[in-house]
Amino acid sequence: MNVIRFLEAMGEIDESVMMEVANTMEQTNEQENRARIHAGRRRFFRTLLIAAAIAAVLSASAFAAYSYLLSTPEQAVKAVKQEIRRWEELGIIAPQGDIEEEWLRVRKTEEPTELSAYYFHRIIRPHYQVALRWDKGYLVCKIDMADGKLYDISLCAYADEDDPIVGEGVGDDFDGEGENDIGYFRDNLDDLIPEGLTLDMLCERLMEYWGFQGYMLAPTTDSFYGWQNITYSGEMPVRELWNQPYVTVYFNGDQEGVPMFIELNGFNPPGEAHTILMIGTNHAVG
Repeated sequence: MNVIRFLEAMGEIDESVMMEVANTMEQTNEQENRARIHAGRRRFFRTLLIAAAIAAVLSASAFAAYSYLLSTPEQAVKAVKQEIRRWEELGIIAPQGDIEEEWLRVRKTEEPTELSAYYFHRIIRPHYQVALRWDKGYLVCKIDMADGKLYDISLCAYADEDDPIVGEGVGDDFDGEGENDIGYFRDNLDDLIPEGLTLDMLCERLMEYWGFQGYMLAPTTDSFYGWQNITYSGEMPVRELWNQPYVTVYFNGDQEGVPMFIELNGFNPPGEAHTILMIGTNHAVG
């Protein structure tokens, strides 16, 4: 038996410990060959070898070999599309039709990250950030590499010319042109929000998706916007959240003391009115 090779195969162990165990075992083998070793000493060295093997299994190198459900950009994009269908089936979002991406961005974050107090010290697990764009809108989201679930999405739907105008003003200037042009807000909420969806219904469906055990709607306070203790009823239709302060919600089973957020905003760049639904973690709170 080559003891050093056996120990190396089990993982990283301090070299001095490995050599000590190896030397001891080689000496033991020689003594066993001459049949002059006491049975109690053989049991001792056998136990020592088993302990070294257990130490290897528990070493950092063993944890580093963890296999994720998602490990390539292609897997991440495929999983995002599948999870969007799952959100549609649960009634979290309205059907989005065929998602044939015209524009695609995939970025991988492999190390867990603790965010600042600004984000309630949330721990962000390894994930892919995926951005897809199609004729009727776009999606920017984060998908967990371990369980393959979405936990932060920004879903945009572009309004049609026949969608009702619900307001007007100087258009949002995204490209530096036409900054004084008038843009129209249009009601295209049906492209994002299932009919009759309330905040309670939305939170219950998110709870089911993420596997949590309950939720609590909490007051929204954001010093940047001057919002103080803004509360919402669970019976409120989600579409009434349009261009209102975001919703703060705590889920039982999520990271303790760390909320998630729901927000629904309309934008009016001239000729490109659109609405964005944001759900999940890491909202920029003041």
